[in-house]
Amino acid sequence: MSDRGKQLAARLKAGIDRQLVEDRRREAARRARIAAAQAARAAFLDDLRSFGREVGHFEVKDDKDGGLILNFGKHHLVFRPEGEQTAVRISGDQLNADASAYLEETLEKWVLRWTNAAKRTEQILFFDQGLEVLIRTGFDVQPLDEVEVFEDALVDVKEPRRTL
Repeated sequence: MSDRGKQLAARLKAGIDRQLVEDRRREAARRARIAAAQAARAAFLDDLRSFGREVGHFEVKDDKDGGLILNFGKHHLVFRPEGEQTAVRISGDQLNADASAYLEETLEKWVLRWTNAAKRTEQILFFDQGLEVLIRTGFDVQPLDEVEVFEDALVDVKEPRRTL
């Protein structure tokens, strides 16, 4: 090959090499963001599982789609992963519309986005306000302002039988 075009070929090769390296770097960064988002979502769902077990009155089941279901009486709340990021779709038989939770990156906190009874979309910090809204609405349960222990409810009290 003559000298004609060699400089252009070298510059094109260097430019394409740089572009390929940058494309690989962007793809690796994208994959790392997705992995971090999915890990955050898995931790969020684990926190919900722990919460359900801690309440003690909820049945906690894993969902076939990688999420979980909280049951209380005849009502349920379903938390399902959605997409590649942190989004979790929330549905339930008592909710008037679908809701979702996501990790707000700037706040570094989980947020509940839902449509309230007045048909307005609200965004509320998930732990604990948003979760309380879901429990109140989805299970028709009212938490107490302060923790009280109801001894009779916790222990099966039986009166001794008297024989004459």
